[in-house]
Amino acid sequence: MKHQYFGDINDYRKYGLIRALTGFGKLTSAICWMLTEDDGKPDGGKAAYLEDPEKWRGYDPDLFDHLKKTVLDQSIREIRIAREMDLIPGASHYGSYVEDDIVKRIAYFTQFIKESEGKDLIFFDPDNGMEVVSVPEGRKNSSKYLFWRELRDIHKAGASILIYQHFPREVRDAFITRMVNKFREVEGFESIITFQTANIVFFLLLLVKHLDHISEGIKGLKSEWGNQFEIKNHKRQAQKDPEEVLLERVNVAGRDYEGALWNLTRFYSENGEQEKAFRWVERLMSLTEDPGKQAFYYMTLGQIMEKVSDFPSAIDFYHQVLALNPQEDGTRYFALNNTGYCLNMLGEHEEAEVFCNEAIAIFSMQHNAYKNLGVAVAGQGRYAEAAEAFMTATQVQPPRDPRSLRHLEYLHREHPEIADEVSRFEERL
Repeated sequence: MKHQYFGDINDYRKYGLIRALTGFGKLTSAICWMLTEDDGKPDGGKAAYLEDPEKWRGYDPDLFDHLKKTVLDQSIREIRIAREMDLIPGASHYGSYVEDDIVKRIAYFTQFIKESEGKDLIFFDPDNGMEVVSVPEGRKNSSKYLFWRELRDIHKAGASILIYQHFPREVRDAFITRMVNKFREVEGFESIITFQTANIVFFLLLLVKHLDHISEGIKGLKSEWGNQFEIKNHKRQAQKDPEEVLLERVNVAGRDYEGALWNLTRFYSENGEQEKAFRWVERLMSLTEDPGKQAFYYMTLGQIMEKVSDFPSAIDFYHQVLALNPQEDGTRYFALNNTGYCLNMLGEHEEAEVFCNEAIAIFSMQHNAYKNLGVAVAGQGRYAEAAEAFMTATQVQPPRDPRSLRHLEYLHREHPEIADEVSRFEERL
């Protein structure tokens, strides 16, 4: 990592990934920045996304606003900001410079192991990624790589490990397969999960004791970040591929053909293969004339469109749900709520407010629509009303809605006057 990269598009995704995997601090984490000197190259300037909040802010509004404030508004590009602004909640940061010299490098990692003791997740941020044959340890620019020896030493500490990796000039699928097989030589990890973006792949080496927490984090990542990450769980060769198992069940399902198709659809959607999921939902739609089932499938199509950030298409499908006049209140509630969310993502806050209020009229004790209502009225400059909505979202249905709480904390930080305008603000907060 170099200071010059702070706040670029890869950094935004990186922080978003770690925030999601740790459940915004539910898992403890240690960040080994593997800091190297800036080199003045222009590849550290990929921050134009901060000038387009309509496209990029919705993935993690609080994170986006922090990065915009420091990088775009204040022209600060220093890794200390990640610690000072707590961009990775509760994380410990190891920000010393790593050097090529072997003796100094050993001392560097010895100290980091001490400081990261007891953490659930350790993140390594080398400039390039894992070691390569052409740059042995101690050679010039070896500071840009994490070495296998070091990974094995860190693994003994009992943490799950996340590694930042640039793609080399190699066929990407072949590279990922080769690296996964190499990581498997480090025994003890339950599974290896990759998170792929346009130029980067993150390797997560997961311990079984963190499986439940990380699985929840990945669900949140898929929900909030959509198609920004291509996620794949690399099962060991001895295990049968889940897709193959589900396809076999479809072929022998008989009377439960629809149920088997639905399981296959859900599998594709949860694993980021939205096009395949979409096709199977269309197939399911063709098998029924039941309005209740049709409403459910239209809802699913809308959710798939959300995951690929096609919010206008998602809204069209939610309108199809409402046009069927579903008898289930829950179906109507989520069609209205999800429409409000999509309209917010498109900046149509006034229209979003209408749909959120209609949803609340159906279920006044459900948190989702209050959160989206808060976003809608905040987008119209009515900050005190937004605070009321966010507070209600955190209180109506245990457990507290962490997204609404983050929205509320940001709103209070940017508009402290709401503390005087909202009744018993501090007490309720």
